[in-house]
This record gives sequence, structure tokens and C-alpha cells, in this order.
Amino acid sequence: MWVSAPLDTIPHFQRRDTLLVTTASTQYAESGSWGDLHITGFVEERAEFDLYEDDGFTYAYETGEYSIKKLVVTNTHDGIRIEVRPQKGTFICKERMLSFKIYNGSGLHEAKISDSPAGCEILVE
Repeated sequence: MWVSAPLDTIPHFQRRDTLLVTTASTQYAESGSWGDLHITGFVEERAEFDLYEDDGFTYAYETGEYSIKKLVVTNTHDGIRIEVRPQKGTFICKERMLSFKIYNGSGLHEAKISDSPAGCEILVE
């Protein structure tokens, strides 16, 4: 595949049924918890991502001081279903927004969710 890209443009290639999670860059890690997250996906069927966080400095993760959240995006007949499963572990993450941009082969679906340890589920038409 050949893609034309001028020098000031970086092309983004992503495999089908995958999620890419990004956040703002930092000089150093104040904490293992990131700020607002941007989730980009090319989802024709289903994609999953396990988001792991801990304090970034100690071994407290060995005693359960960590957070794992599963992000699941499913392409349904009614639209794009976004699930943020309930957190596993006891690490408390910063308040933040999760911004989703999901392309399903026929259009772009966007949503913003306030992150919560309890998780949530939405349908984007």
C-alpha cells in the first residue's frame, strides 16, 4: 500500500478491531494514573483493551494497589457499544474524561465518558 504524506504529516495506520489509547505527554510520571485519555479504534466487530495503572513508584501493586479496567467496543446493528468494565484493584485513579473516536468502516462515531471505578456502558448511534 502506498500512502502520500507530506513532510509535516504523520500517517496513522491501525489494524482492524484494535484500540489505541493515548494521553498528553509529560516530562516525568508524577503518578501512574494518567489524565484524560483518547481512545481511537477501527472496529468492524469487537475490540478490547486492558488499561493498567498503579502508583508508578512502589511495590504496592503486589498487595492490590493497582487498577485494571477493560475497555470493550462492539460494532452492533444499533450502533457502537462502548463498555468500560468496573475497575479491578484498589488504586484510585484521577478524575478524567475518556474520549472515543471509533471508525467502523462506514463512519466515525465519537463519545466522551467521565471515568469511574464503577464503569459504564453507552451506545453511540
